[in-house]
Amino acid sequence: MALLVNAQMTLASAPGTGDFALSAAVAGAQTFAAAGMVDGAYCTYRAEEGAGWEIGVGQYNAAVKFLSRAYVLASSAGASKVAFGAAAVVSQVAAPADLGHSFRNKLHNGMLRINQRKLTGTVTLPAGAYGHDGVKAGASGASYTLATAANGDGTMTGAGSAANTVKRIVEGVFYLPDSGSYVLTWLGTATARVYPKSSGSPPAFAAGIAVVLPNGEAVSAMSVPGVVAGADLVVEFDISSSKTLGRHQLALGLYPIPFERRDDERRRCLRYYREVPLGDRQYADAGGLLMVYRWDEEMASAPIAVIGAPLYSNNVAAAFVSYVDTSSARIGFTQQAAGWLQYDGSMTLSSEL
Repeated sequence: MALLVNAQMTLASAPGTGDFALSAAVAGAQTFAAAGMVDGAYCTYRAEEGAGWEIGVGQYNAAVKFLSRAYVLASSAGASKVAFGAAAVVSQVAAPADLGHSFRNKLHNGMLRINQRKLTGTVTLPAGAYGHDGVKAGASGASYTLATAANGDGTMTGAGSAANTVKRIVEGVFYLPDSGSYVLTWLGTATARVYPKSSGSPPAFAAGIAVVLPNGEAVSAMSVPGVVAGADLVVEFDISSSKTLGRHQLALGLYPIPFERRDDERRRCLRYYREVPLGDRQYADAGGLLMVYRWDEEMASAPIAVIGAPLYSNNVAAAFVSYVDTSSARIGFTQQAAGWLQYDGSMTLSSEL
């Protein structure tokens, strides 16, 4: 979503196809500066002169009163830049994307709030292992600490100077229904790269471009063109040498937009990892007992089920997984002797990508 202010200005000189040099406001409007446009913020503009018109996204530079023409969305020149003269007028307008919509962040747990594994202190992970929900160690492993702000947002700090990266795997069939260009934004000093999960040669890490979002927040941004609908994507951050990573977002579009806060992040995380309580007291003969456990939200795939050590058990020789699918599991209990058996424990289910 671009910054929305009430601003309309004439151009100081004929820009041709270059950036707009903004001058005085037309009658009945105000300048971008007077309207509160934030330096470095992106906005959707409409420029007109005679029969020529252009709608696009530009970045405002308060120091020189320039509005760049970063992306042309539509124009009288067939979505190309129009060669404007000295009589052109540029105004801010609201595009559909500027009005906001839900489900724009394709990364679950982008605020780093959900920690189902209850990790504390320095988290050290071997290659491919998961730590906080959705955070997967890179090819050389990962080591980090996580500080939580008063509002619940997390900031990750890499531990040590050795190779240290974390991956966010985006499930294509669930989170990427649209092909096209996306934009990755993040807080912190981490560098990033984005590539298809099927890629054998990831690109180099990059720092991204420093931008100011419409809400005034300074972030790093990276354009991600050519995303294929339905294909899994890897967003990887380098946090070595004490680099930091805060809120991060991958959104469909051409320019950075404010971070989407959602109240259902835990539910989204349960699609990939969850802990299910196992507990009952039943009478059974010497053949043992089978129990079916169900959960509300389907998981991404048939999960790997691991039964942990019980908190308490009586007359139970062993507990085992008989069957598991995306929404249920059948757990067997063998007993030491016929009669009452009691079990209190849990199992973890992982369908992490």
